[in-house]
Amino acid sequence: MGVRSKITGVILLSLVCINTFIPQQQARAEVCPVYNFQSIFFEEYSAGKTWDNRSGNRSITWSANASVIDDESVSRSFTPEELEWTRSAFQSWDDALDTVKFSEISQSTQAEIVIGFVALTSAANQPGAIGYWNAWLSGSWRNRATIKLKVGSTKWFSVKSQFIHAVQHELGNVLGLGDIKPTNDFASTQEDSWQPPYGPIPLSEYDTGMIRQLYVESTCPSTFPNAAANAAAQLKAKQEAELRAAAELKAKLEAAEAAAKVAAELKAKQEAEAKAAAELIAKQEAEAKAIAEAAAQKVIQDDFNAVTSSYQKLLLRIYVLKIKFPRVSNLLGIEEKLLRLPIILGNDLSTAKYNIQSVNDYLDTSEKVWEKTQKTTITCVKGKLSKKVTSIKPKCPSGYKLKK
Repeated sequence: MGVRSKITGVILLSLVCINTFIPQQQARAEVCPVYNFQSIFFEEYSAGKTWDNRSGNRSITWSANASVIDDESVSRSFTPEELEWTRSAFQSWDDALDTVKFSEISQSTQAEIVIGFVALTSAANQPGAIGYWNAWLSGSWRNRATIKLKVGSTKWFSVKSQFIHAVQHELGNVLGLGDIKPTNDFASTQEDSWQPPYGPIPLSEYDTGMIRQLYVESTCPSTFPNAAANAAAQLKAKQEAELRAAAELKAKLEAAEAAAKVAAELKAKQEAEAKAAAELIAKQEAEAKAIAEAAAQKVIQDDFNAVTSSYQKLLLRIYVLKIKFPRVSNLLGIEEKLLRLPIILGNDLSTAKYNIQSVNDYLDTSEKVWEKTQKTTITCVKGKLSKKVTSIKPKCPSGYKLKK
């Protein structure tokens, strides 16, 4: 017990020494990514088609109160909960950009972007789609857009993260980003088909970097909105994780000491149980062996009984055929051979099975022939005269009648 306590102290002291004497890594030059949109996006992307943010303060209005979206009637309004989820999706793109903001308004006819649930018949060219977007241009800039959500896809839209993800993806297209084929290299709401994690708040660094490049903003992570707050939050989370790890390590060591004491107390009991288990296993194995042997013997006996039954039925069949066809001489020879056929319990009965089947097949074919060639004797009478006629199909001579 004393040695284990010393080990605990050494480990905790080592952790302190590492944090005290190993210098922190020198900060490296920040990497500011450059995104090649032509190679990243496989569809839904048109180079240069964005909203005009040249003033540096572009406010895009949106509304979820429309009764008609483009060419389709709105099927139902968002619930209060769904409306909050929609706001979260718009805010996630708002937070990623410095020069573009979103403003919700009640008058849908005045809004630049309208969103809502529709039957989504306009997505017939995209079977299975549950979200669909359109955008219009004024000159070379986008100035109006719609986002349609399929009202029938209740299973998807009933989950908060999935609802937000669908709106984030379509809104990313509206802003000018394209669709990305699913990948394990990074996480993006623009992956199509959609991939978890769904509905990230805030957006991933990859999505934030792409949208900022698209709108000619810095892609350096340190310039991202709330970068300092995010870094502080990450540092705090790291420190809390380290404290939790230290506490967990201490608890584990203390638990190990307690476990060692319990293990010593249980050792004798475990040894007794192991002995009893070994005896039980030996008994079970002996019983299993006996059962297996009995089962094997039953299979042998059943096989023997089946062959014996087939053999007896065949002898009876030959007996009946000898009476029916007394002129067929080889039936007696077949019978004699069968009577010499060895059928012994425990022996290989495959030859006996084959011979019995072969004789039955022979008799099946021969009986039909014998039926056609079997001669029959009849007695014909004419007054006091009588005459016997033997033939395959016997008939009485002219003037004679069949004796009844």
